[in-house]
Amino acid sequence: MGAKPLSPIMEDLIRLETFADEEDNSSECEIDRTVRKSRRRSYLRSSSRDHKRDVEKNAIDPSLRRRLSVRGWGCPRLARLMFATAAGFFIAMVLFHIIVSSASGFMELRDEFDEVFSGPLHVLSEPLNPQREAFLRNVLPVPCHSHNDYWRRTPLYAALGSGCISVEADVWLFDDDLFVGHDIGSLTRDATLHSMYLDPLERVLRIMNANSQVGNVSTNGKQGVFSLDPGQTLVLLVDLKTSGHETYTKLNEQLQGLRDDQWLTHWNGTHRAERPITIVASGNAPFELIAANDNYRDIFFDAPLSSLASDSDPAAPTPAPGVPAIHESPTYPGPGLLRYKYNPSNSWYASSNFRAVGGIRSIFEITAPQIRNLGDHMRMAEARGLVPRYWGIPRWPRALRDQIWEGGEERILGPLE
Repeated sequence: MGAKPLSPIMEDLIRLETFADEEDNSSECEIDRTVRKSRRRSYLRSSSRDHKRDVEKNAIDPSLRRRLSVRGWGCPRLARLMFATAAGFFIAMVLFHIIVSSASGFMELRDEFDEVFSGPLHVLSEPLNPQREAFLRNVLPVPCHSHNDYWRRTPLYAALGSGCISVEADVWLFDDDLFVGHDIGSLTRDATLHSMYLDPLERVLRIMNANSQVGNVSTNGKQGVFSLDPGQTLVLLVDLKTSGHETYTKLNEQLQGLRDDQWLTHWNGTHRAERPITIVASGNAPFELIAANDNYRDIFFDAPLSSLASDSDPAAPTPAPGVPAIHESPTYPGPGLLRYKYNPSNSWYASSNFRAVGGIRSIFEITAPQIRNLGDHMRMAEARGLVPRYWGIPRWPRALRDQIWEGGEERILGPLE
C-alpha cells in the first residue's frame, strides 16, 4: 500500500525545517572554528611574549656584544678567538711533533764525548778505562781554563777531553786533608784533592809514559797528558780557601808523589824546568812561603794582574842607547826579569777580574780602546814572563762574549775561562 503523497504545503514546511537545521549546524561549525582560531592566536601571542622575554633575559649585553665584534670584519671576535686558539693548538702540536722527531734523531746520533765523560764522580777513583784513554790520546790541547772544574759531571777528565790546558780546584783544609768544593756546605768525604786530581793525574801520566810494547822505547817520563802535544804542560790551579800557611803546607806535602816522579814544573835556582804538571797556588796562597826557597820551587804563585804596574813591581828597565837588549825567556830568565817581584821563578799566572781590568762599560760590545787596555795588561804580564788570565768573563750577551773570545784567540786574554 503506497504512501500518501504530501501536499505542496507540507513539502515546503519540511524543506524550511531542513534548511534551518543546516543553517544551525553551519553556524555552530563556524563558531567552533572562530573559537579555535582565537585560542590559537592567543597561544601564539602568549608564546611570542614568553619567547621574547626569554630572549631578552638571555641576550648578550650590548656593550659586551660590541666588545665581541670586530669592526669591519663582519664576524664576532669570540669566534675569531676560538679559531685562533684552535689554530694555535694545531701549530703547537705540529711543532711538538717536529721537536720530538728531531730530538729522537739527535739521540740516535751518539756523541762520543758525552758517552765517554758522562760517568758519575766515583769513576775518578777507578782505573782509566780503555775508552777514555783512547779518547784522550786524540785530543788537541787548546788555551782554555776549566773554572770550578769540580762542578763537571766527570771532573778533570772532561776538561782533558775538551783539550783544556788549565784546570782549577778550590781546596779547604779540614781534618788534616784537602777537600775540594765551592763552599763548605758542598764538601764531601770522598771529594779530596788526592781522589779528584792528584791520583787521576798520576794514573794518566803513567799510561802516557809507559814503555812501548814494540822496541821497549821509553818516554823518560816527560810526556804530558796530551798525546798530540806531549810537551804541553797542564796547569793545576789550586785556590786555597782556608788559612794560607797551613793549607799551603798540606798542599806541598800532598804533592810529594808527583814530585818524586819528577812530573812537576820547578825552578831549580837558575832556570825553570817545565814538566807535564804545573802547580799554581791562588786565593789565600802565601807569596812569602812560595818565594822563600831560592833553589827549588814547584808551586808557583798566581800574581795579581792589577798590581804589576805598582811601585812594588817597577816597570822594565830601558836599555842604554846603543846597547842591545838581552833576550830573556820565562824558561831562562835573566836580571831583567828576575828584578820584578812577580817573575818566572816564583809566579806563573797574572790574574784579575775581567771587568776590573778590562774597563768594560757596555754590555753590548767591547770597544777598540778597551781592547787596547786589555792588550796593555797582557803585555805587562808577558814582559815579566807571566801568563795573563782573566776570570769573570761575561757569558751574556753572546755577541759581547764572542767578541771577547775572539780577542782571546789573538792572545789578548790568555787561556779562556
